[in-house]
Amino acid sequence: NVSIGDEVMLIGKQGNDQISADEIADKTDTISYEVVCGIHSNVKRIYKN
Repeated sequence: NVSIGDEVMLIGKQGNDQISADEIADKTDTISYEVVCGIHSNVKRIYKN
């Protein structure tokens, strides 16, 4: 369950869990480009190498 103020990972890897834009696209019958572009600009992004 997610609550207001919780940190969540939409795409990427955290610990042993991982999900890619391609995996989300496969599950939603679209392409990864649409998944990434569909994330609203108000969503805070943190990029890590």
